[in-house]
Amino acid sequence: MAAQSRAFQLSVCMLSPKPNQKAVSNHERALLCERRSHIETEQQQILMVQETVRYSESIVEAVQTLVNEGTFEHKSEFYRFATELLLDSLREDYNPEMLNYDTLAETTHQQLGEFMSEQSAGSGSMFYESAIIIRRHARRGEIDAAEEYIETHYPSERGEYLLLEALLDYYHDTEAE
Repeated sequence: MAAQSRAFQLSVCMLSPKPNQKAVSNHERALLCERRSHIETEQQQILMVQETVRYSESIVEAVQTLVNEGTFEHKSEFYRFATELLLDSLREDYNPEMLNYDTLAETTHQQLGEFMSEQSAGSGSMFYESAIIIRRHARRGEIDAAEEYIETHYPSERGEYLLLEALLDYYHDTEAE
């Protein structure tokens, strides 16, 4: 019965390999559990693989809000874009394949810029939060982590950088006594 169930899962979950693809064993197919389809574009033929990924309810709701606002046409477009954006950020040799990637990247960068300027123009909460993080690291003796945070969040020529460095020195000196 288990063998029949496994065979049924394979037949439901998998499509047979395309003629120009390397043969994959049933065991590998069962592990991957993916569907393949081809999408033709003007420039190239792209092999599309669908994998099942689980997200928390809060993430799905936040993505649905972006879809409802019209930033993305559907949730799968968001997930695809997020993956392409992360790969593009992490790997120099990666070239995004998504058709409207550049348009979405420009739109989301504009929205992020507007959000960040609203946050910094408001109550200075970003700097205040940074000060709390620096204090927390310093009190725990995590001086390297605090320095890394300052260096990755503020350019060295900005006043915030100098103030956070002074705050770190203060807490580091206080804890050393």
